Amino acid sequence: MNSAKKVFALFLTIITLFTLLCSCASEPTAFPDADEDPKVDTPDKPKGDAKSPLTGLDCKHDESVARPVAFMIDNEVNYFSGNYSNLGICEADIIFETNIESNGSGTRMMAVFSQSALSDEDLVIGGVRSARPYFLQLAKMIDAFYVHEGSSSTDDALPSSVVDPSYYARPMLYNGYVDSYELNFDGKISYRPDEDVYNKLSVVSSAVVVNAANALSHLKKTYSRHEYESETPTDLFRFGTPKLDNAADAHSVRIRFSDANAFYTQSQFTYDKDLGVYVRSQYLYQSSLGFYNNPNPNAITSTDINSGKTLQFENVFVLSTNQYAIDQDYGYSPYHTKIDLIGFEGEGYYFTEGKCVPITWKCDSDTAPIRYYTADGKELTVNCGKTFINLVHQDAFSDLVIEANAA
Repeated sequence: MNSAKKVFALFLTIITLFTLLCSCASEPTAFPDADEDPKVDTPDKPKGDAKSPLTGLDCKHDESVARPVAFMIDNEVNYFSGNYSNLGICEADIIFETNIESNGSGTRMMAVFSQSALSDEDLVIGGVRSARPYFLQLAKMIDAFYVHEGSSSTDDALPSSVVDPSYYARPMLYNGYVDSYELNFDGKISYRPDEDVYNKLSVVSSAVVVNAANALSHLKKTYSRHEYESETPTDLFRFGTPKLDNAADAHSVRIRFSDANAFYTQSQFTYDKDLGVYVRSQYLYQSSLGFYNNPNPNAITSTDINSGKTLQFENVFVLSTNQYAIDQDYGYSPYHTKIDLIGFEGEGYYFTEGKCVPITWKCDSDTAPIRYYTADGKELTVNCGKTFINLVHQDAFSDLVIEANAA
């Protein structure tokens, strides 16, 4: 081959190689990520896994950011017929209980539900009762919707005894202190026309029941904000594994909310080791001429009509609170109660796993939950699960009876 043909052949070879290189460059090689096994088909990780701010338990993301709903629950039940009958509160994640008046008329509860629990079309909640200012504050602290029927006002008290109107629930509600739903304004979706259940539910004729899903639907239509203001809501407790090595044994705790009326204001939480929860009961003693040491043969284990289950809680708090009458009724007896919460600090006890820990608690504002602390000043670690919080009159706090072992 002459030199001209050699040069031409070399030229063709160079052109061919150049073309092949360009074609390869247009289709870059795909390399697996460093932490990905190219031989395994890895499915996408489920999105939305989160923790409930109410219980610390696993839940979907949508539930974790959805504002809870608080219902005022009657506790003046039909004792004489032997019924403790509340509807739906077994599904609540947190329940608060305290005195409703200063005349020993009993206690009232505020049951706090997640929106996912209320989406159950068959869930009925009751009996729903009227609002009080300290329950409104507790609801605001956890950014909850608030469902009630009626509210305390100056209209109920002896006129000469009335104090600052801001100490009553009605002005707070009218001023939009919380996002609320008053059932007697919309009976068509609120009441359950079951007279048998209604009569067994309560001796108080104004107590009503409500379909949970309908109440939730009403709240969502009425208010535009359905989620917490913060994308990462503050847990109501510091959830984790509490240190109980030095905690005292506490098989049960007996609570008297006030020394004015033992009949309505004594309850007990008893630890069930097999279930790992405290079970609530009440009406432990009969009142007789002011003496509260007569065992009541009709003591009642708190039971939810809807499910037939007893009320069970992983966590129980008993908090000493400053409570006092702010006016009088028409019989000149102490009437409406004020409970100091905002800016207040107090003593308490925390019960879990059959153990008891002395604590302190404080409430800095109405826009953040109550915080709890151990004796060394560190924030209390609370077990995940359901919680019952008893706010007890300070004079009755020393009457707590804590038993280490089963009788």
